[in-house]
Amino acid sequence: MVHHIVEEMDAGQVIEQFEIDFNKDETLQTIENKVRYYEKFVLINAINKVLNKVTTTVLGVIPEKPPDKYPLVYKGTVRDVYDLNYNLIAMVQTNRQSAFDRHICDIPNKGTILTDVSAWWFDKTRHIIDNHYVYSKDNVMIVRKCIPFKIEVVVRGYITGSTSTSLWTHYQKGVRNYCGINFRDGLVKNQKLDYNVVTPTTKGDVDELITETEIIDQKYMTPTEWAFVKEKALELFNFGQLVASQRNLILVDTKYEFGKIPDGDGVGAGAGDGAGQIVLIDEIHTCDSSRYWLKDTYKERFNNNQEPERFDKDVIREYINKRCNPYKDPLPEIPQELIMHTSQVYNNFHNILLSDSVNLTENSTNVTQLFDEYFNDHHKQIVIIVAGSERDAKWIDTIRSELNKFKIYHKTYIASAHRNTQDVVNIIKKYNSYNDRQIIFVTIAGMTNALGGTVAAQSKYPTFTCPPFKDTNDMQVNIWSSIMNPSNVPTMTVLQPMNLAIAINRIFMSY
Repeated sequence: MVHHIVEEMDAGQVIEQFEIDFNKDETLQTIENKVRYYEKFVLINAINKVLNKVTTTVLGVIPEKPPDKYPLVYKGTVRDVYDLNYNLIAMVQTNRQSAFDRHICDIPNKGTILTDVSAWWFDKTRHIIDNHYVYSKDNVMIVRKCIPFKIEVVVRGYITGSTSTSLWTHYQKGVRNYCGINFRDGLVKNQKLDYNVVTPTTKGDVDELITETEIIDQKYMTPTEWAFVKEKALELFNFGQLVASQRNLILVDTKYEFGKIPDGDGVGAGAGDGAGQIVLIDEIHTCDSSRYWLKDTYKERFNNNQEPERFDKDVIREYINKRCNPYKDPLPEIPQELIMHTSQVYNNFHNILLSDSVNLTENSTNVTQLFDEYFNDHHKQIVIIVAGSERDAKWIDTIRSELNKFKIYHKTYIASAHRNTQDVVNIIKKYNSYNDRQIIFVTIAGMTNALGGTVAAQSKYPTFTCPPFKDTNDMQVNIWSSIMNPSNVPTMTVLQPMNLAIAINRIFMSY
């Protein structure tokens, strides 16, 4: 709010004010940033009013979001996570390498390779279980927001490993009951197990082994949820082993993570107790989350007590293990030749698995630009708001606010059917060119409303008109220009922004 200065505190005549919507899950920092951003527009409008200049243009082009519209919400050992709103997050896979629950070094090009591999596997395994994957480019993956289970579901086909939670680490110390599973005597390192097993761990600052009974007793999952997750983990692993074998690889072991899609996300209910569909999240079958060996040399090397030819980060783990206790001591510096060797291992693994080479450039993606590109060109569901005048700014903002309640992405244009006809036509042509997106137009115009009819006549997508009437008299006089249209001009008129948002949400949910 901007007002005239008088002797009484904050009692001067209001020159300009603007209402800002806040979400209950916003942080103090995002609220502060948003307020500071809108202050500029309110101040400019107030100055213009005082100077008797036109004030509406500035308000009419307020962007949908303030500059730091994609806040960094988490910085992990290997990933940075951004909140994109609309029930989406972006996982930026860095080159940081982790082991022993610590960051140990950086591997060139690792982020791009692992993102590409995960995206490939997510697409290949949807017949087994749905997942959170939406879009990826370079080292960035955009995914649906989920509520994760705090359990890593580790599936093993062989006995191996060097970390504190590895099966071989425990077995060679005489342990025969591991995660509630009894293992027979006589197994040797890198030997194939009699059958694939699920050996879960907790997910936290330090991973700890846990049994199926403890998962249920400690309320990590319900019995129904755990049964579903375990079944799907084994199905995913069996499928992964089959695909790997066809490419002369052995999928030795891996870890999966699962979560629930919150209700109201437009996603149908799935297995499990309570609200939400259980989906696969995080990453899948990468050489960071999995251990791969070369298939055609495994048997000979195993028989000769040699380590298998591998496609994982174990070479770095072993280098550290030989020089210190990685859980207590300072880590040694990793030699550059070992780092470059590991980078080449990642690249070779990608080429063998996908039969395609990745563009090996450093992860220099401008994430804000990439996120904007995604919403402009790839986001599946989008509402295009076309308003005939900047004077309708407050009505536009009301409609945006209602759409935001349903996490519906929207983009706004100012173009009059009378004064900017060609601009309106160009907007329609742009979105008519998309064939794989779910788009709805909303037009905003009052008196002599030609905008709704113009869009509905030329767009291949549904078109609503939501005229900004000042009062009942205005509505009774001018509504006919919104609802009276010729044949083959299917405009739908809705007067209340709340009802408009509900209708659009139902349409999107029906796809």
